Amino acid sequence: MPRHLWWATRCALLFVPLLTACHSDTKAVGPDARPINLSLDQVIFTQGVQDEKGSLPLVAGAPAAAKVTIVRTVETVDEVSVVLRLFRGGLRIHTDTAKTGGVLGPTRSLLFASAEFLVPGALVAPDVSWQVALDPLERSADSTIADNVLPARSPAPLQTVALRPIRIRLVPVILTQYGDVTGDLTPASADSYVRLARQLYPPGEFTVSVGAPVRSAAFAGAPPEGGDRGFWFNVIGDVDQARVNARAGDEYWYGVVARPAAFQGFVFSGYAYLPPDPLSTKTGTRSAAGLGFTSAGVSVAQYLVAHELGHLFGRNHAPGCGASAPLDTLFPGESRLIFALLHDVRSRVDGSARGADAVGAGSSDVMSYCGVPKSWIGPYTHRGVIEWRAADREVTTQVSTVGQPMALP
Repeated sequence: MPRHLWWATRCALLFVPLLTACHSDTKAVGPDARPINLSLDQVIFTQGVQDEKGSLPLVAGAPAAAKVTIVRTVETVDEVSVVLRLFRGGLRIHTDTAKTGGVLGPTRSLLFASAEFLVPGALVAPDVSWQVALDPLERSADSTIADNVLPARSPAPLQTVALRPIRIRLVPVILTQYGDVTGDLTPASADSYVRLARQLYPPGEFTVSVGAPVRSAAFAGAPPEGGDRGFWFNVIGDVDQARVNARAGDEYWYGVVARPAAFQGFVFSGYAYLPPDPLSTKTGTRSAAGLGFTSAGVSVAQYLVAHELGHLFGRNHAPGCGASAPLDTLFPGESRLIFALLHDVRSRVDGSARGADAVGAGSSDVMSYCGVPKSWIGPYTHRGVIEWRAADREVTTQVSTVGQPMALP
């Protein structure tokens, strides 16, 4: 008799009183055993930041990660199948299967989920609904299967918001007062400048281009320390004038500046306007500038772009860590630490990471002065940016009040 048939017979004949022990989807048995229950705890959809209730909407058309939290009454290391199903008009349009990794137990962790799915941007839409099933083939020990589907009764719609595309034009700034020293920017390095901004902000479509250099006669002061408010205000004024002259419409312009060799440091590292409303494209609304890679290093330059874009999206400074006025007096808690669900979805989308990894809980809000490179975006700032950009439906060409400049040390 073939060995595998012998084992099947042995299992059936010798272990009749414990027949369920030969099948993987059984309850635990014996006088000292505890029933094992496997259940879906929560499903969170995120594009980088989310609160514990999952109330932040997704930007339609942009990829998202679905984080699945699973609870098991008895802690075990087991690989369990999880299935995500997406529907449109009652018809299933997408199915994906993932495996759990690591230990499953009674302790839940929304930050470090049990399983993860990547939802393509084309499927992040208001007419798409979702449902997740745990162990659909019932291959794992589970005392009940009634809690293995979320939502239990019927699929739930994805909560989405439609936003205009973000268009950014990076321009090198030539400082004519300092031998025409020019900001370190090439078409090849453009994406490096905006990487953090792509990770943080709810973009929808996010495009970047490199424009012609902008000449500025801004005076940085007397070495070895310079770069005060007056210098930066002149720089962004020159960038802004070039933007208006180019009839750039809804583009955001960012000037990349090189610190002259005579200076050991700058008082401020970047500057931006704070527009009076999200619709205006007139003078003093959509321009910013900051130090480039040569002067500041990659991580700082990326932070500067993300921070100054935050101002252009209507955000004030988060308080603490020496932030200057005007401050956002409604900012909740401490800007130094973000206690929320932070995940690097962008790194999974572009293939630089296998999953949307959790971002350190000690990260500070990008609108604060609290730290580089551990800067991210919290739910409060994220929601504010969404509301600002959701109002940017139709760009006006009417004259509006000039925005106020904002400084970043």
